Amino acid sequence: RLLKNPNQLSIIQDDLYRDYTIKNPDNPIRFISVLGIEQFTLFFPKNSNVTNFYDIRKTKIGTLGVNTGSYFSLNNLNIRLNLDLEIIPLKESDILDNVENGNIDGVFMVTAHPSSIVSDINNVIPIKFISFDGIISDIQKRLFPHMEKSYIDLSHYGIYSKLSIQTLNVNVNLLCHKDFPSEYSYGLISALFSNFTRYKTDGSDTFKIKMKEYNPSHLYLSDTIYTPHTGVRKYYKKIGVITNYPNQNCVYSIGANKCTGKRLNFFRLI
Repeated sequence: RLLKNPNQLSIIQDDLYRDYTIKNPDNPIRFISVLGIEQFTLFFPKNSNVTNFYDIRKTKIGTLGVNTGSYFSLNNLNIRLNLDLEIIPLKESDILDNVENGNIDGVFMVTAHPSSIVSDINNVIPIKFISFDGIISDIQKRLFPHMEKSYIDLSHYGIYSKLSIQTLNVNVNLLCHKDFPSEYSYGLISALFSNFTRYKTDGSDTFKIKMKEYNPSHLYLSDTIYTPHTGVRKYYKKIGVITNYPNQNCVYSIGANKCTGKRLNFFRLI
């Protein structure tokens, strides 16, 4: 969509954007900021024989449509880890019926918690979450080295267990075309920095919980595979994220207007 209309913005899951960038290194898509954090989420009916990640081999897993990040991530896991899954793409509204009718064994999606979809299913058919425990390091090494380990809070769904559900965080990126007006991207990143606390907390209780993992470090571009938009780069220079000042103290001078220029800051943007 961005390729056809330079004046549009797009919100894209990080692993989709990363894959596209690796395959198309000279692409015209530019980074503005991370807007939120989602998590790999895998669950089965509570009475399922599946008890850990290794048990999912050769099962039927429902997920969202083929053009979604959820499908992309699950398909990657399936291929690279030789899981031999039957992946069933579904509309959100059809997931519950397919679980209830036994058309799928379990569900995978990339979502923030608490999730209304997961809650709706759990209210009808009690579920259990499957931890990525024991496989995370392999996934990071072979598939998603940029993702961070995290945990799903089961209490959101009235589930209280001594088991920890380990998973991986996925950034949700705000992107634009390289020809997107520079003053607009500058205004967007400036507003996010200036209103970070308000952006993170000005919403429903559910929204605030979903934003719990989101912190100021996510506003900065931390992966050199991506290219910041010109307006974003201009703002980075203003606050010292990008600098040509040789003093190592610039690492600690972001926002002090003392370190400006073109050299990448050794700490914030590597």
